[in-house]
Amino acid sequence: MPTHNSITLPLLGTRPPPNDPPPAYPGLPNALPPPQTTTTTTTPIPTGNPRPPPPRAPLSLPLIQHLRQRRVVLASASPRRIQLLNMLLGPSHPKLEVHVSQFPETLDKSEHTPYSYVLATAHGKCLDVYTRLLLSEQDEKKKPSSTSKKSTDGRGGKKGLLDGKDGDEEEDDDEDDDDEEEEEEEEPAVIIAADTVIVRTPTGTILEKPTSRQNHITTLQQLIADGSHSVFTAVVCMAPRPDARFPGYRVRSKVVETVVTFDKTVTREMVEAYVDTREGVDKAGGYALQGLGAVLVEKVVGSWDNVVGLPLRETLKCLEGVVRVTGDGELDEESSDGEEEEELEE
Repeated sequence: MPTHNSITLPLLGTRPPPNDPPPAYPGLPNALPPPQTTTTTTTPIPTGNPRPPPPRAPLSLPLIQHLRQRRVVLASASPRRIQLLNMLLGPSHPKLEVHVSQFPETLDKSEHTPYSYVLATAHGKCLDVYTRLLLSEQDEKKKPSSTSKKSTDGRGGKKGLLDGKDGDEEEDDDEDDDDEEEEEEEEPAVIIAADTVIVRTPTGTILEKPTSRQNHITTLQQLIADGSHSVFTAVVCMAPRPDARFPGYRVRSKVVETVVTFDKTVTREMVEAYVDTREGVDKAGGYALQGLGAVLVEKVVGSWDNVVGLPLRETLKCLEGVVRVTGDGELDEESSDGEEEEELEE
């Protein structure tokens, strides 16, 4: 079983260290040097440094308490989604894992509406990670290492695992080994995936991450000229079914739309200055609402965290749909799905 490192998640709004190189456009070299650091002198506060706020407790919901004791997999390496999921599940989730999807984001946009495009992409990401984790764990279980280790007594003799008679004195040790393996082979409680796109209101054109500096400038100028645009994010959650009924998992999804209006008085000089910060290089539409990109925005109608990349209210609803727990936080293995195996909805 491969080991999975726990992830300590940064606080929302933290920035990368100043010496880190800025992100690059896909397929292009990083043309800008890292920002230069300057030495500053700080004046100590006479009353002493304030104490940091105490860690925020997680939501006291049976579902959240249950998930904090289980493997939760995010099918995205987006720092924004990691931070938002950390807000929902509680800080420093002990078993949160990030597995980047290998699903090719190459769906033909001409065959999809923005709604169906973002939903199909998020669903593909989630299913890809779910399938790869499942196959990986099945392969691990087929490896003979643990069986061969228990089937010999160190002298080539067979032990009780095979013949049921010899090696009784080591039976307790074998049971302890079994317990350890079961802990290591714990299957994920849920897989969470998301996809976000920007849609130009006048044309319905789907915009994703900028491909070059000039494309980045052009994209932002188009969004300013349009006035308003829509941000669609799809969230998909998959969880293994306790009864293993076909297809073996439950799935729920939500698609959220937020309308963002840019300030039409923003100049080209401002656009170029923002582009050169490289903040929006790795973001759909080329800007970060939660960062310096806020200087471009006049108003937001709808969910703010949807624009950032993970609408928390809808994510919680999806989790409730696939991970059924009782009032004391235990998995409810008798709950029924009704007739629908999958629920893909707005």
